[in-house]
Amino acid sequence: MDRDKGIVVTPAEVQYEGLDAVLDNVQLRAGADRINTTLGVYEPVPDGQGRREPPLDVIGHGRLLDRPLWGRRELCLRSYQPGESDPDVRAAFAALPYPLPAVAPPSLRIDVPRQIVDACHRRGLGVSIQISPYTLPSLPGGQSAEQTEGPRSAGDRPIRIDGRAADTVLAGHGCLNNPNVRALGRARLGDALRRYPDVEAVHLDWCEYTAYFLEDCFTCFCDSCRQAAGSAGYDWDRIVRDCRELWGRLHRLKRADLKLAADQASHPVLLLGWLEQSPGVLDLLRFKAETVAGALAELRAEMDALRLQRVALGVRGFAPPWSLVTGLHPGIVGRSCREVGCKLFTFHWPMIVRWYAESLLRWNPGLAEPEVIAAVRGALDLPSRPDEHRRRLTDYGMPLPDEPHLMTAESLRRKLSQAIALAGQSGVVVSAYVHSYRPAAELAVVLRAARESGTAGIWIQRYGYLSDEKLDVIRRTWCWR
Repeated sequence: MDRDKGIVVTPAEVQYEGLDAVLDNVQLRAGADRINTTLGVYEPVPDGQGRREPPLDVIGHGRLLDRPLWGRRELCLRSYQPGESDPDVRAAFAALPYPLPAVAPPSLRIDVPRQIVDACHRRGLGVSIQISPYTLPSLPGGQSAEQTEGPRSAGDRPIRIDGRAADTVLAGHGCLNNPNVRALGRARLGDALRRYPDVEAVHLDWCEYTAYFLEDCFTCFCDSCRQAAGSAGYDWDRIVRDCRELWGRLHRLKRADLKLAADQASHPVLLLGWLEQSPGVLDLLRFKAETVAGALAELRAEMDALRLQRVALGVRGFAPPWSLVTGLHPGIVGRSCREVGCKLFTFHWPMIVRWYAESLLRWNPGLAEPEVIAAVRGALDLPSRPDEHRRRLTDYGMPLPDEPHLMTAESLRRKLSQAIALAGQSGVVVSAYVHSYRPAAELAVVLRAARESGTAGIWIQRYGYLSDEKLDVIRRTWCWR
């Protein structure tokens, strides 16, 4: 059986390298049969304006592109829509507290995504678009075609059990039970599909709660969630009480807890023991999964209302075990989605270990740093390699372009297999969504692990991190036959 082989491109890459050059590399050199494009049109701006490319992701100062844009491996870009939205979309935004995406100045009003879509049709390539429907304007996260400067919409962000929104934001999405956020998602999707109704699929990013920081796992406790949970029949008081109790337990850990968590064979016993005493926590996880599924069903209905039943809906999100707390459950979203992309964004994983461990050490000052690190890695199924060099928190951050990531092929296969198992018989297919920011030799390892896992295909994020060497690695490695 042939399986999808896709690469994500951005209009900025096409603007700089040229449409035919990019598609030749993707189709002929790498051997892809599908293209996924983000939207918008871009211009380079002075440092400190717009947003950094590649995204900073809080501590990613060493992250660089493999393929320069406008002659630079790091720069600042500003994004726009290539033209005005239609009246229905403008009316939808008029009812929201968020601004319409900025329209490009006359010199930039070139619909690059339209050029990509048309060229893919001519070449016989499958083509889809990617949007981040729920990221809030001016906050990081996703590839939305709009300004990143302006007022922040903090009031619509997820709220943690301690009553606060996050101070540090890597993915600035709103709470998926907030009516304004849900309306923003419908408006963005409708705008995109009115412009590009002839694509084969829409891939959605950031349609889940986040889990980059340990505190993020204890969301969301906003008024919208309280009301939605009550309407769905959940005991909100029990959810709050048990989540506070688990939060408190993490503030009074003992060395024995760390040893159990560090042992990958026994840490599920620790987790199950805690959850057994905290049914409200399980209720929250189920409620979040139903929230995400409901939001996606609403977007599917928006597509159907536009008479675009033939356009498939896909969603991309965290790999297990993070997916348990983000709400993106493959088996449940299968009611409205055809595909779930399991993110193998392994450059984030050492950062997550650091952030989780820093929180636990701040909450439990008597614990030892190496033991906390081992416990976090065990709980997240991030085993050591024989050549592992990481010993202290300072060793855990954004990898440099030539630095190996915190992963093993076995752990990647496990995560993909777990996602496939969660999908079950729901009808949704699971693909591996592989980030290409990594050394070329490691990319081959990840692609082989994804190929061997039984996924429905591989999507690679993204062209800007694919050197010529990596394009050749892809061609050699992901052949399905």
